[in-house]
Amino acid sequence: MGITPFAALPHGSPIPVGLTLRYQVEATTLTKLINIIHDTPRLNSLTVVPRGIPAAAQFEVRITLGG
Repeated sequence: MGITPFAALPHGSPIPVGLTLRYQVEATTLTKLINIIHDTPRLNSLTVVPRGIPAAAQFEVRITLGG
């Protein structure tokens, strides 16, 4: 329960300048995670997508840092 990591993908070639992180998050943890991420330096984007039926209380969160 809570936060489950999916993937971490670097951006940029040949030197990575950014990172996209994907997590599966329970609804009860989502607000806490967004409050923490909101103050993160170099936050480029934050996307929250519901996982849908049958996992209505779960969300996929994509966090992009850097360029």
